[in-house]
Amino acid sequence: FRIAIFRDPLARFLSAYLDKCIETQSQHCKPEAIFRFTNPKSGEPPLDNSQQERLLHTIRQNPKQHFEAYVDAMPLMWDLHFFPQSLYCDGIYRFWKGYDYVGNMSERATFHKSLVELVTKMGGRFETLVRERFNLPATTNSEAETTTPATLIRHSNGSVIADGNLNVGGNHATGASTLVQQYYTPQSVRRVLQYLSIDYTLLDLDIPDWAEEMLAEI
Repeated sequence: FRIAIFRDPLARFLSAYLDKCIETQSQHCKPEAIFRFTNPKSGEPPLDNSQQERLLHTIRQNPKQHFEAYVDAMPLMWDLHFFPQSLYCDGIYRFWKGYDYVGNMSERATFHKSLVELVTKMGGRFETLVRERFNLPATTNSEAETTTPATLIRHSNGSVIADGNLNVGGNHATGASTLVQQYYTPQSVRRVLQYLSIDYTLLDLDIPDWAEEMLAEI
């Protein structure tokens, strides 16, 4: 039984940025002069009074400018946290349509409905572990059999596509799906789409409505 769960590429990119460049300021974000030495959330003063440092400080205080700076610098050093999903697992874009279950995650509620159906059918230890990890409500087999989420799509080969969205809680939860308007600009949306269009194309993912609306402003 093969399962794959994909995430909206734009939300995933922002989530990685928030986790690696803002929350933890890890070495995953380059250049470090912008993304490590000063925490843009803390409002710390510049390291010195130089014109360059004052400019960097201004960028750090503006979420959209700071994010856009990373979007522009990121291609100089690809990081696996931002790498296209379609290239993982020896190029999963070649195999995913043959999987038994494929989920698309951004919002919690819709994805959970589909996930309940999946774990109920699987049963056993898998169901127990997934219910615990995702805090799924207890559902009887009879209820799952009579409740088919409206967002489920089935391939002709029998595999299940859950066209839902999820923002799962956990150690790395960033709430990126609810923060896109605070960080993205039309320009950064277009640039990230240039990097990750391979995911939308090869994984049959839809560009979110909010991104379409931003692009219409250009």
